[in-house]
Amino acid sequence: MKVKKGNGGAGGRRRQVFKSVDEACRVRDALNSDAGISQETVLDLFSAAGPTCAEEGRKDLLRGNPTCLCGLIPSKNQCRKKGLWAKSGEKSEPSERPHDKKRNPGQPVGIFNLGNTCYMSSALQLLFSVPQVRDAILASLGVEKTEGEGEDDAKVAHATHEVFAELEFSPLACMDPGSLAEALRLKTEMQQDPQEFLKLFQSLLESALERVGCQQLNGGMGGGVDCKMGNLELKEEWPRDGEVIQNQFGGGTSYVTICKECKGIPSSSFEVHNFLDLQLQVDQCQTLQESLDAYMAPCWLTGSNKYNCATCDRPTEAERRVLLRRLPPRLQITLSRFDYDFESGRKKKIRSPVKIPIDLDLSSCLEKTAEVLSSHSTKTGNLEESKNKSSKYTLTCILHHLGTSADCGHYVAQIRQPNGEWWLMDDELATLIGPSPDGNPNQTRKKTLKEKEEAKNGLFTSNSAYICIYSSEDEWQKYSRSKSQERGALFSELRGRVEEKIRKRINESENALAVVSDKINDRQSFVRGVLGCAGVKGIRDPDQWMASDWLVSCMDDEIEPTTIDNTGILCSHVCLDPKKIQSAAKRISAEAFEMLRARYDGAQKLSSKDVCKECLLGMCEDYLSANHEADTRSSILELLREFQEDSGVRNGGEEAFWVSKTWLQSWKKRTGPGAFSCSPTEPISCKHGGLEPERAAPRVCVPSHAWSYFKMMYGKQQQAESMEIDGEEGPGSVDRSVGEGGAQQEAVSGEVQGRASDKLVEFSTSGSETCARCSVEVSQEEDRQQMVKDMIRNVRSALPRLAQGYGLDIEPETKYFLWPKSWFVQWRKWINDKGRNETEKPPCMMEIGRGMLCACHSGQPGSSVLPPKVRRDRGKIVVDCDNADGLELLTEPEWDYLRGFHGGKDANLVPQTSCSLRICEHATKKLRGDCRAMDASTIELETDPPPCDQHFAELAVRPATPFSEVKFDVVLVTGETAARASASDRSARRRLGRRKVELNSTDTVHLLKMKIYKELMVALPNQRVFWGSEEMVDDARTVGESGLKVGMPINVLNARIIDDNDVGWLDEEVALRAVSSRQCTDKETGFANTVLLGGF
Repeated sequence: MKVKKGNGGAGGRRRQVFKSVDEACRVRDALNSDAGISQETVLDLFSAAGPTCAEEGRKDLLRGNPTCLCGLIPSKNQCRKKGLWAKSGEKSEPSERPHDKKRNPGQPVGIFNLGNTCYMSSALQLLFSVPQVRDAILASLGVEKTEGEGEDDAKVAHATHEVFAELEFSPLACMDPGSLAEALRLKTEMQQDPQEFLKLFQSLLESALERVGCQQLNGGMGGGVDCKMGNLELKEEWPRDGEVIQNQFGGGTSYVTICKECKGIPSSSFEVHNFLDLQLQVDQCQTLQESLDAYMAPCWLTGSNKYNCATCDRPTEAERRVLLRRLPPRLQITLSRFDYDFESGRKKKIRSPVKIPIDLDLSSCLEKTAEVLSSHSTKTGNLEESKNKSSKYTLTCILHHLGTSADCGHYVAQIRQPNGEWWLMDDELATLIGPSPDGNPNQTRKKTLKEKEEAKNGLFTSNSAYICIYSSEDEWQKYSRSKSQERGALFSELRGRVEEKIRKRINESENALAVVSDKINDRQSFVRGVLGCAGVKGIRDPDQWMASDWLVSCMDDEIEPTTIDNTGILCSHVCLDPKKIQSAAKRISAEAFEMLRARYDGAQKLSSKDVCKECLLGMCEDYLSANHEADTRSSILELLREFQEDSGVRNGGEEAFWVSKTWLQSWKKRTGPGAFSCSPTEPISCKHGGLEPERAAPRVCVPSHAWSYFKMMYGKQQQAESMEIDGEEGPGSVDRSVGEGGAQQEAVSGEVQGRASDKLVEFSTSGSETCARCSVEVSQEEDRQQMVKDMIRNVRSALPRLAQGYGLDIEPETKYFLWPKSWFVQWRKWINDKGRNETEKPPCMMEIGRGMLCACHSGQPGSSVLPPKVRRDRGKIVVDCDNADGLELLTEPEWDYLRGFHGGKDANLVPQTSCSLRICEHATKKLRGDCRAMDASTIELETDPPPCDQHFAELAVRPATPFSEVKFDVVLVTGETAARASASDRSARRRLGRRKVELNSTDTVHLLKMKIYKELMVALPNQRVFWGSEEMVDDARTVGESGLKVGMPINVLNARIIDDNDVGWLDEEVALRAVSSRQCTDKETGFANTVLLGGF
């Protein structure tokens, strides 16, 4: 329940314990007297003298009022959302079994999810929807073996029999498959693939049914077990257990190879390979028929993969294709929604929508088979006849995978009932859909007009359908009609056993609920009885104090406490803590306390007389001390104000003292011990022990009374800090030790005062003089700073373009000089700071100039830098602002001035790299220096000395230089040509957005894409990332290994595979992090260590 803060019933803020100094003094005197403090005084002190209010459901419990018990319980006939007083339906069930909700007539039974077993629930619903499989399993007794061969098969058969029996006959809306999961030894917390589970379970179920068998058909296990299903004589067409899976789902295909030259077909092409499902691709297929055509489409064996024809006796080109030879009554089609991405190294889901027909005609597939094999049938016998004589199918089951990731999601099934109605089976929930299936279950959007029109024509579109089961409708209806009477007679006893089992379970659940309900009613009656007598009417009536939190847990929490816990309101002396009375304690009657004590163990009696005297005395001392300090501070502030109005003139010869102006301003704003963490004179004390010049450390004078107060409070603060370090009690504690202990305390205090006096230097206005040495140093520093300011002012006036960072218009036949941009960044920061920080001054130009020349040739070194690229802009030639070379162009006057200023003693010896504009010969003859018609491809800068080829050849094979926390430009462009364009090729690039991202050379490409998504909101599946002309496709590589260098722009192309607003792809990121946090191996375990793969 809620616990509100409040005061003693007035509705404002909680007041102080002591109303005035006089009251605190009276309480202190009473505590020090022999009589002690009375109960009336204690109750009045903590606003607990009034009667207790305990109205039910009136308002929330007030912490500030010890006598308020309102709102601990609701009013009669009312309830709360949770806890002891919640509705019976909202309380947690005593059992973990699904709730016993009865199903409606005609409603299928749901399957309870045991954790992550939605794949098993959906697969079981698909199998249960096949009448032949369902009846074969129900007809088996499912006798469970405990020893010997086939133990696991018998357990699986018995558990499957139980599950199917409840799905068929249970009166409840859902059933618990825990017995089957236990028999299969499944890990219920792991998500699995339903197609893999269905294939393995069908094989295991077929083996289990062969071993256990139907007692009526096989004469019993071990020859002599009586039939408990009745004495009904079954007909031959009744499904036999061991053959039901193959008879219903088993089909046949042939892999046919036809030689291109002799048109011959080898005998191996007539072999029939059994299948239980057809796996069709959905990528690049818009309809299910296109997926079937792609499955049966021919492929050619050519080149090194030629077919070794026995008739031609040499390798020849051949055609190879898959042909359907035998159609099953139940055609199970698996759409390959999951694929392995070799680039990312993990699974991905294919979300391509596919149009799925309700009615499917495979006559064209059979005609193609007959066409290919008819001319060769005489060599190998007649074509094999299908178990299903009809090639027309109708859709009866769909299994969907909901979600965008291959590593997580949810599986649901859509089942068609014999009456033609479709039901959505979402674990334990069964929802009626209607006469046609829904291509996208659990979606809230409405169908479009096109989708509605297609649904009328027996076609629906789905991007989540994973497994589809088509049934031969004639065979299904024929079986249902002929078996309806036999099923009713055969399974009458089984129905009774299932209903009896469910009835027994419901009774057990109801009995458990009745026991819990009785306990809750008993506890509620007890709580109301305690609260009814908890009020204390008179001030002299016997009372007890209880912790508020424990009272709330006792009277409102769902879980009942076992012991009384009042430790929250006890002080260190194991008495009632006066500091906790108003905030954490409640006063109740002695009668109510005895009732609680009789029901719960452990209780220390805490009456109003048990208030800790020592703690209460400490509260008095603290209040009086704080009140005295507040009054003293107010008087000092008033004194300083009057002294300031008198312009610091001393009254009556009163001496004044210097303190730091900054410290005094800080003290006026702050209160408490932190105001004296620094000495009042420490900022104005020089290193020689004298007074700092006022120009370096501003100061003000204060009267002697204020100085004495500052000195006293600073000493107390230093002493308190020293005691905390030495493990003492802290400030405000009173040392009443005598003798040797007292002398030791005085020694400690003297030592602390000595350490404090070292920092607290006294400077009187009459006897203290400014330190002469410091005055000289301050004057010299002022002169130096003024000289630097004048010098920087001259530099800014001489180099205004460089100081402001403006660009430069390049003229033909003009000499320019190159210098690193990084040097100018530091140079501009230094001049903008007016030279205050000498460490920010840029380095000498001598070493920088040497680094711009190669070390390959000692005599005539070449340039180790390439000139920046230039472009034409509005009739002028300028440096490309996006160039990644990091070089600045300087005119010759700028270079001479800069070299003379920063070059040092040998400024003329600073190595220089110059450049000039070079125009192609054909352009020179045509333009004659006219820059307005120049193309970017006809102009470039040429350096002197020229670039060293050997240096750049070595640089190309040299590993990239590591970088850390470097910001790169990320540009969103349109078109692959623009993405692969260089930084200077502005004609090919169209920007859609530009941001900066911070990278390390060790960051992966995947991390870069996540940062791009954060800045530009382009989903990861849509991102194509380029730097230079190369596309980064390996997300696992680092950006350093991929060739990213400092200064290179990063181009991003939006492929628009999915909607950028669709954040479903983030599920995959979450799933991958979950797998990584569990430290799973890269290899998937699947159904290893389960009965489906041979057990342990």
